[in-house]
Formats: sequence, C-alpha cells, structure tokens
Amino acid sequence: MISVVIKKVEKNLSIVDQGLLSLLNFGSIFVLSSVLEKSLFSDFVILYSYSVFLTLFTSITISSPILIYYSKKWSGLARSYSSICLILNIIIVVLLSTIIYFFIEKQVTATKLYSFIFLSFGVSSYDILRRFCYSIKNGLIFRSFLSTIILNLFFFSLIFICRPLNINIICNIYGVSFIIPAIYLFFNVYYYKSNSIKPKQKSISIRLVSDIHFQYSKWLVIGGISFWAYNQGIYLYAKFLNFSDLAIGKVRILQNLMGVFTILTITLENYFKPIFSTSNDVTELVRKIYKKKFPIILFLFIAAFPIGLFSYNYIYASKYGSGLYVYIFMFAVQIILVSTKLFSVALKSREITKTIFVGHILASLVMLISITILKSFNNQDLIIAMSNFFSTLIFCIYIFYNYKKLKR
Repeated sequence: MISVVIKKVEKNLSIVDQGLLSLLNFGSIFVLSSVLEKSLFSDFVILYSYSVFLTLFTSITISSPILIYYSKKWSGLARSYSSICLILNIIIVVLLSTIIYFFIEKQVTATKLYSFIFLSFGVSSYDILRRFCYSIKNGLIFRSFLSTIILNLFFFSLIFICRPLNINIICNIYGVSFIIPAIYLFFNVYYYKSNSIKPKQKSISIRLVSDIHFQYSKWLVIGGISFWAYNQGIYLYAKFLNFSDLAIGKVRILQNLMGVFTILTITLENYFKPIFSTSNDVTELVRKIYKKKFPIILFLFIAAFPIGLFSYNYIYASKYGSGLYVYIFMFAVQIILVSTKLFSVALKSREITKTIFVGHILASLVMLISITILKSFNNQDLIIAMSNFFSTLIFCIYIFYNYKKLKR
C-alpha cells in the first residue's frame, strides 16, 4: 500500500518538476522577447538553437541511455556511473562547442566561446543528473523538484539584476543558473545509498559505459541531429534564406507558448521509459495508458488552444503582429507529437533506435524541401510553421507504422 502511494506521489511530482523546468523555458523566452530588441532576440534564438543542438547530442549519447541502463545493468552504482557520465559530458561539450563556435561567430559575432561552453555545460550536466534522479527514484525525484525551484529562482533573479543584457551575459546567466542546482543534484546522486539494491557489478569503466551508450545511441545521434534540424535548425536555415527577424522571432515565441505540451512529452518519456524497458508486454501497457489518459489529454488540448492564442494576442501581437494561422499550425504539431509520444518511447525502450533515426531523417528532408519550395510566398512566418508541421507529421506517421509491427 505504501509503495503504491509513493509511486503516485513520485508520478505527480515528476509532472510538477517538469512543469517548473518548462516554466523556465517559457519564462525565459517571454522575458527576453519582451526586453530585447528584435535583432538581439533573433540573435539569441540562433545561439539558443545551437545550444539545443549540443544539449540534444549529450542527451542522446549520455542522458537518455541512463533511463534504460541504470535499472538494467548498473543499479546500485549511481556514484561511479554518474561520475563517468559527467566526465564524458565535459569531453563532448568542449569538443563540440569548439566546432560549433566556428558557425556561431559567423551569425552571432559578439558571442564568446567560453560563454557558449559555460551555457552548454551547465544545461547538459543538469540534464544528466536529473535523469539519474528519475532512474533511481526513492526520494530523488523530490530532490530534482527542489533543484528546479533553485534553477528558476537563480535564473529569473539574475535576468533582472544583470542589466543591460547582451548575448554573453545571457549565456553566463544560463550557465550559473544550471550549474548551481546541478551541483546540488550531484551530491544527492553521488552519496545516494540503498540497502535494498545490490550492485550487479562491483565497478564499471568509462570505456564500458562509452561502448554501451554508443551502441544504443549510434542511430539516435544522427536521428537527433535531424530532429534538431526541423525543430530548431529550421531557424538557422530560415536565417540563411534571409527570412526576417520578425518572422523568426514570431514563430519561436509561438513555439514557446506550447510549453505545456513540452512538459507532457518529456514527462512521458522520463517516467515511462524505465517502466517500458522492464515490461514483458509493452504494447499492452501502452494501450492501457492511452485508454486511461486520453480524456485528460483531450481536455488539455481543448483548454490550451484559446488560452495560448489569447496569451499571444495580449502580450505579443502589438510587437509581432497577428499570429493566428501560425499558431494553428504550431498547435497541430503538438497534437501530433503528444498523440504518438508513447509509441516512440516504446520503440526506444526495446532499443529499436534505427527506426527513430530514419523517421527524423525523413522529417528533416521534408523540412528542407518544403521551406525551399515555399520561400517565394510572402508570409515567411507561416512558411516556417507549415514546414515544421509537415516534417513532424511525416516523422509521427513513420513511428506509428513501425510501432504497429511490435504487435506482430
């Protein structure tokens, strides 16, 4: 009985925790889009897209496998496993940041390399340690919840204290805000002990972790890069095609307003991936979850549509103009993503990662083709939104098609 209560508390707390993290994502865009000039905000969107690329890479290669392999292979070895993952993270962040900076300095010339590294290292380290909390559970989800409160307090305090803002100050604010709660989580994970869990192995090595993580993520890495291309890289491509700062800023703001659905999709993956990875009949489990949760999700969509549209019109319309049609396409993207999220989580839990890779490749190709074909039309913001919709639709159709094969 007690274990059932604990599981329900952890599940609800994980939603609140992810909600607070999404509050940061939503709030940061809201505040920065309000206080920055259009050109500086556009530069921030470009820089942030590069940061998302790097964070996505570390998430796929380091963070995401933790949700599977901690419970499968290395339960009880949180201290060694977390230390190895953080070492790998440092190596990847420094190497990739140095490479990516070559492109950044051509588009956002004022950016300093150390500021970008600091931002990326803070965000990725925090993500890794949160994944350990969700894998271990046993009270650590509550610690993750506390860390997210700390993160929000530091970020929003610093964003108002450190004026005037420029691109490097913004990077450093992100870095400090993520590093401090990451340190708090590190000590909680590092000193975590459980008498009920006996390690399956006495020790693990950095080479062993690297090899196993690579085998899991080798297809997902390329697929993840493709996902970034049609989800965030689309802004870089739009900038390359000389789309206006107004169009880029408007679509990014409207994408940000869908934060409630980001909460939902990330929570679904963080919570259910460890469960799916140890389930004997994942398809039946997915069916039961959809049957039970569909009315709630449907209500969420119905309630969110007018609230999001009102928020944009009230806060941003005077600065960025009408966004109704762009909003409809961005909202449709979220409907598709949420409706199919558990299918992709089920495939990942069965380590069927090549399918995810192919789906993202198809989606990124659709993005490149559609935005190139449509670029001659006048509504640049609508072109970006339509391209994002078409690419997401292709990806989700392909995932659903392959998920159905699990039942055969």
